Amino acid sequence: MWTVVHLTQEETAARSLALALERNNLLSRVRPVSRQEGETSYEVLVPETEVSAALEVIIDIGL
Repeated sequence: MWTVVHLTQEETAARSLALALERNNLLSRVRPVSRQEGETSYEVLVPETEVSAALEVIIDIGL
């Protein structure tokens, strides 16, 4: 099962985080989420078993 570890309104920020996670050998996925018409947010997801490691990476890069 995939778990959301970060939410952002910028696709480039979501993709950058996904790349950082992948560089640390963590699987990741970016999923667009429509909040309101014309406004899209992006979720960064990782497998449930990798949440702790992903959160460490997120803290290390200052998010």
